[in-house]
Amino acid sequence: MITSLGFVLAVILLLISALHMYWVCGGHWGANAVIPAAFENDSDSVERPLFRPGPLATIAVAVLLLMAALISLHAAGILRIIAADRLVRVAIWIIAGAFLLRGVGDFKYMGITKRVRNTRFAQMDSLLFTPLCLLLALLAFSIAIYST
Repeated sequence: MITSLGFVLAVILLLISALHMYWVCGGHWGANAVIPAAFENDSDSVERPLFRPGPLATIAVAVLLLMAALISLHAAGILRIIAADRLVRVAIWIIAGAFLLRGVGDFKYMGITKRVRNTRFAQMDSLLFTPLCLLLALLAFSIAIYST
């Protein structure tokens, strides 16, 4: 079972990593609702992104997701990477915690605790991003518990 969980987690992480690389290479599919946004003012309908990640930041996220996928595969016993088993065990717990924190959110713009709910990002966050992060956290926690 742990092998299946690790495989599912790694595939999802690899797909998200590939999507980030697609954006770095100039792709636009899906990019219009992945950055938290706020309205210019209360009476306006113009959303303004809260930040604008550059290519280096996007590559960094893609690399971190790739590393998380490799760690997941190692922790599930599918693949051996050049890292101490103890380091991999700590890393899979960190991955689980990071996705759990993202799923819980920042109490304003993202996660289950968000208060801003009327932007494109907020709608996609409720529909896809937060449930996905909570699923990834659950998978990673399961691997962390059963691989120790």
